[in-house]
Amino acid sequence: MENTVQLQNTTVGPILGHITTTTARIFLRGGDQLKKDNSVRIAAVRYRDSRNTLWKVHTKTIQRENDNTVVIQLSGLSSNKNYTFQIGWCNASNEFLADPDATESFIWPQKKFKFRTQSDTSNLKRSYLIGSCRYLNITAGIPISAGQSSSIFRAMARQKIKTDALVMVGDQIYADDMNALGQDTSLNDFLLKYRAAFSEKEHSKTHGKDTHLHDPG
Repeated sequence: MENTVQLQNTTVGPILGHITTTTARIFLRGGDQLKKDNSVRIAAVRYRDSRNTLWKVHTKTIQRENDNTVVIQLSGLSSNKNYTFQIGWCNASNEFLADPDATESFIWPQKKFKFRTQSDTSNLKRSYLIGSCRYLNITAGIPISAGQSSSIFRAMARQKIKTDALVMVGDQIYADDMNALGQDTSLNDFLLKYRAAFSEKEHSKTHGKDTHLHDPG
């Protein structure tokens, strides 16, 4: 088995979603192939109850046809508890993945993230942040006036009240952009917009909450 494997930081995410009393989903985007060989890319997350010292590790293969994105579902969680997790991605050989102790050699990115599972008490009051459409203008691959598209997230981040979830009910990008010249026409153009939209600094601050995205555009 290889001695150690350094996990790389995600290129988009992590974005939390669909947190229930016992499960949580984590969306992330890895990167391009690190080696030109037959190795596979995997995403890895380790997580624990914030009062526990024992980590659990979950891995999942990253598919290139999904723009190197993946959703990892954590199951068997306890209700109304705080969890800490670290997340990353790497290239690994099939032989490495076949070793049951392979994940013990991971070197994890330093940054830690947190989430809280839902309470199983049905009559609790709940609070939600709700946002609508945002227009991110990208011209020649460069976001223009990105701060304007993030104003709603800055307002959300300033909220002092406890909130249970973030619900985005509008377009997260506009495929039919307003540029008279250099309009987006290819899949790569649209993927670039999604990556930029979901990686924007203020936007990322809100994704420590249970996030639900609805994008009819």
